[in-house]
Amino acid sequence: DLRSEAMHHDRHWYALKSALKRTSWVIADLTLGDIWDSNPWANEKTFRGVITNAIGELALENFILSIEGFWEECLLDISNYHGRVNLIRGWDTMFEKLAEHLGSFSSMKLSPYYKQFESRANDWDDRLNKIRQILEVLLEVQRRWVYLDGIFSGSQDIRHQLPVESSQFDKTTKEFFAIMPKPKASVLLTVTKFASTEKMLPILEKVSRELSSIQRALADYLESQRK
Repeated sequence: DLRSEAMHHDRHWYALKSALKRTSWVIADLTLGDIWDSNPWANEKTFRGVITNAIGELALENFILSIEGFWEECLLDISNYHGRVNLIRGWDTMFEKLAEHLGSFSSMKLSPYYKQFESRANDWDDRLNKIRQILEVLLEVQRRWVYLDGIFSGSQDIRHQLPVESSQFDKTTKEFFAIMPKPKASVLLTVTKFASTEKMLPILEKVSRELSSIQRALADYLESQRK
């Protein structure tokens, strides 16, 4: 049982040393004789306690590793839009995985083995929350931009009637294109790399406000035309 892969961290052997009060043990040079001299038969409960704890920690560690591995390898699913810009698709899968993994981190806090991985788990919990926030704003921005592009790019009459908004839309479009996946890099661009770009969220929120303003002006114009 001591040969279990769960006992691969030095901390488990130091915990065993402490529990058995074997002050003479040198972990780096520990021998089978040292184990034998600690009377494992009489101290079986102590040994089992450390091994059980190590097994519990290993299960939690492997689970965290699986989440880290998923997001470090998860590639963006993109589609080219009329040869002008790469748009993101596959939103449902990303949001489902984010909800699943964020829920897992919340559940981990109830585990008796969580303390050992608290810093690491909190770091990923923060990263995934930020990614979700960015993707939620981006999804709304992308949908709104596609809607407005279909109107401003397809109707010269609208551009003539709303020159200020048309100019603003052209400017906002450039800002939007600047943050979207580039054609050459998109094939190998992961979700975490894309959504971890510095200042991504402030830029997206700015673009969102601009598109909302343009859409309101467009709605007012269309309403006046209906009247």
